[in-house]
Parts: sequence; C-alpha cells; structure tokens
Amino acid sequence: MANKPSYAWYLLPIFLGIIGGVIGYYILKNKHDKMAKYMLFLGIVSSIFGIIINYFFTYIPYENKTMELRPATYYYWGYKNYTGPISSVTWRINIEASSGIDFYIVKTESDVEKAIKGETFTYYEKCYEPHIMRKEITCTVLPDAFILLYNPNEHDVRVDIKAAYSVDTT
Repeated sequence: MANKPSYAWYLLPIFLGIIGGVIGYYILKNKHDKMAKYMLFLGIVSSIFGIIINYFFTYIPYENKTMELRPATYYYWGYKNYTGPISSVTWRINIEASSGIDFYIVKTESDVEKAIKGETFTYYEKCYEPHIMRKEITCTVLPDAFILLYNPNEHDVRVDIKAAYSVDTT
C-alpha cells in the first residue's frame, strides 16, 4: 500500500453522505483499502444522521397547551414572523378534546373575524375536520392562514393542542 491519503478525503462523505462515501470508496479502494471502507461507512452513517436530524427538527414547535373552550366560542392562532420568502407552511397539529370540536385552517385573518361575527368565511377544505375528539392533522397552506377551533357544544370542552410547523421557501 502507498502512503495514506489525506484526511481531507473524509469531507466527501461528511458533506455528501452516502454518495460521497461511494465516490471516495471507488477513488481510494486501490490506494488505501481500509480508508476506502471507512469512507463508505462514514457516508452511510452521515446519511442516516441527516435523515434523523431532518425528521426530528423539520417541524418547529409552536403551540402546546391545554385549555377550556367555552360553548359556542372560537380559539385561533396564526404565525406571521416568518423570515424570507415563504411559499407555504405545513402545520402538524395534534388535538385531543373531551367533546367534538370543529377544526379549520382559514385563509386570512379577516376570515377569523368573519367566523367570530357569524359571517361566512373561507377555509381550506382539506384542512377542515368537524366534530373531532382526537386527531392528528397535517396541512400545507399559504403563510397567511390561521388555525381556528370552534366549540359547537353547550358545555365547556377541554382541549389539548400540540402544534408545530415547517416552512417551504421554494
């Protein structure tokens, strides 16, 4: 075997994952077999690490609370502090309620005001769930959208909400 190649070769699988590991393996397999195998291994490990990081940190926690939703009342929230150009927002929301509540993602803040006044409002049909008690909902919407909960019951409803979001800048 010739002299050991530079440690800089390890940057290939670190930054390019499995693809970098495969490239490094084929370039170095005849020069330094042991280092070539380490590059392949490092490429696999860094790809798995990237997938895990992406899975757990793609969504940013936003709302995590328990509340009593009074009869015939709305609870709403939206997030407007995005930085940079945003094409869409994906909300992942987990709801548990003691009685059925209505869930909407409305298109604008003025739709929230219309809902509260009892007027007709616009919402994303794919993001509407009537009378839910336990549900995990994932919806991709425009950044001006608001989450809206409504209690149609004649009694208070205990609601547990866990919400997170991710943004798409493409």
